[in-house]
Amino acid sequence: DGLAKRLGVPPAALPEAAVRALAIDAYRCGQLTEWELGELLQLQTRDALDALLKQHGVPLEYTWDDLETERATLRRLLIPNPSTGHV
Repeated sequence: DGLAKRLGVPPAALPEAAVRALAIDAYRCGQLTEWELGELLQLQTRDALDALLKQHGVPLEYTWDDLETERATLRRLLIPNPSTGHV
């Protein structure tokens, strides 16, 4: 009870809190990918994963390649198709 109280979690939630902390640390060290972390912690959305990482002070791993991939996708979705005139 003392440890759970110091960590700010109910005693019954201590195992889950320990798994979450271990998983976040494994992600921080590069042992888990974002997808694996989300799966392990049963997070339903990318936003939930981002919020969890932010809550624990873990910076997002976002590379120039990620940015370029998103830019290419955005261009593909926003530039009209010349044959139909539709996006």
